[in-house]
Amino acid sequence: MHTFTFSSFKFNIDKATALTRDYPVHHWTYNDIKLCSLQILTVVKLDPDHAMTTDLRKPVIWLETPGLHILIDGCHRMHKAIQLKRNLKCVVIREPEVVQEILLKGDIKQLFPEGTY
Repeated sequence: MHTFTFSSFKFNIDKATALTRDYPVHHWTYNDIKLCSLQILTVVKLDPDHAMTTDLRKPVIWLETPGLHILIDGCHRMHKAIQLKRNLKCVVIREPEVVQEILLKGDIKQLFPEGTY
């Protein structure tokens, strides 16, 4: 199982990929990616060699909740896109039900404070 851990949260990326298969695809420009990467790539351990083997055609997965905005899948693709000055495809998870399905560890109430879940 492919997972992503950030702080006290752990997400099932295989399930996130399956659930977002039919989501609308957004396009992040190189400038968007560069701005976003300042936050993300400083907290993620990257293997630059592996990053260059990744497929930029596969969308990254962005989690956007009232309590957290973070890239949960695609950090290596983001690194590659920055190195090659390329754009990326992205799907965005915002729904509490979907987050609940992919959340393996952590309190969903931290992601969706009272009144938002």
